[in-house]
Amino acid sequence: MAASIRPLLSNPRRISMAMTSRRTYSTPPHSSSQHPQPQASHSPTEPRQPSRAGTFYKSFGSPILKTFLGALFTYQVIYWSWLKLESLETKKNLEDEIRGLETELVVSIREKKGGGEHEHKDKK
Repeated sequence: MAASIRPLLSNPRRISMAMTSRRTYSTPPHSSSQHPQPQASHSPTEPRQPSRAGTFYKSFGSPILKTFLGALFTYQVIYWSWLKLESLETKKNLEDEIRGLETELVVSIREKKGGGEHEHKDKK
């Protein structure tokens, strides 16, 4: 194959002639007036049949949309309610923990005051 290309490469004019001679068309080129016009599948007088999907959504589109929006609204209300209940539970748990720590602090302060005086008396 490389041997058959070498003679073409030596002469640039031969390359252009060789390239153009290889182009062939299966049919002769048509002028713009000879192009066949696409025929319509339905004649203009014949009414077009609606698609099955179109008739389905024309009949049931509104109920489907209302159902979807109702479900979305219900989900959002339940989600918000659950979130509110969780935040109230967390707040209550934190308040309980704070109360428990406050009582523990008061008890430990009383013990230190009471225990510290006894140690002082024993040292004297």
